[in-house]
Amino acid sequence: MREEGKTEANVSAGYSDVVPVDREKLANLGVDPEACKRFASSQNTVHLNIIEFFHALPYFPVAFVKQTDNVYIPVAVLGLNAAENLFTDEQGNWPEDVYCPAFVRRYPFLTQTVSLEELKHNDENLRKPVYVDKSALSDSSAVLFVANGKATAEWERAESFVSDYISAEKQTLLFTKKLDDLKLLQPFDAQVHSNEGDMVRLKGLYRINENLLNKLPAKVVKDLMASGELSRIYAHLISLENFAKLLDRKARLKTASLSDKS
Repeated sequence: MREEGKTEANVSAGYSDVVPVDREKLANLGVDPEACKRFASSQNTVHLNIIEFFHALPYFPVAFVKQTDNVYIPVAVLGLNAAENLFTDEQGNWPEDVYCPAFVRRYPFLTQTVSLEELKHNDENLRKPVYVDKSALSDSSAVLFVANGKATAEWERAESFVSDYISAEKQTLLFTKKLDDLKLLQPFDAQVHSNEGDMVRLKGLYRINENLLNKLPAKVVKDLMASGELSRIYAHLISLENFAKLLDRKARLKTASLSDKS
């Protein structure tokens, strides 16, 4: 059987009613866990920060997508078709033995993506307005703010997580900018073959060109090694073998579903 699909990533995909976090307007509302499960289940690619590459390596292909002419972001590929996550179950639960990317755990909060211009200022204390998908809030969940707008521990944890995410995003953008400056990224179509002979072609992805990597000057390689970026590069390259695992996983899930119906 031959299947073809196109993988695309959008850092705000799955958010439906984004509003600024306003302590008074969001008083007595909390994050609905069921909404978070629905969000996770709908993601076939998610933004991945450089500090997550080793965590993702055993499970997902790590590739890159191009957002603008000179901005690339790493993504973890979770599914082979649009809105398909092969790791969540029918109830949207994420398996305990599989790493859950920070992009998924950050939901329903988000900020504007760090820009190259902001990166030039090298502001270690960069803060950005926080937004929330209001459709994921409920008056029956642990509240973020009480009636007078005072923050609860729930909001403090969320705000701290978003702040850490921004720092990781900056580090990631520096990494991908370096890859772009070194001309290492190239577009590729992932042709994935399963053990059963099925094939899927994923388009719109980028990977690091190994031939160009091997031709880098010794000093550049030494700098990449000293910064820890070289190990992330190899984690990315090794992770590409996980495309076949995704197709095999999809086949197993399909077989299990047919068995349940029989």
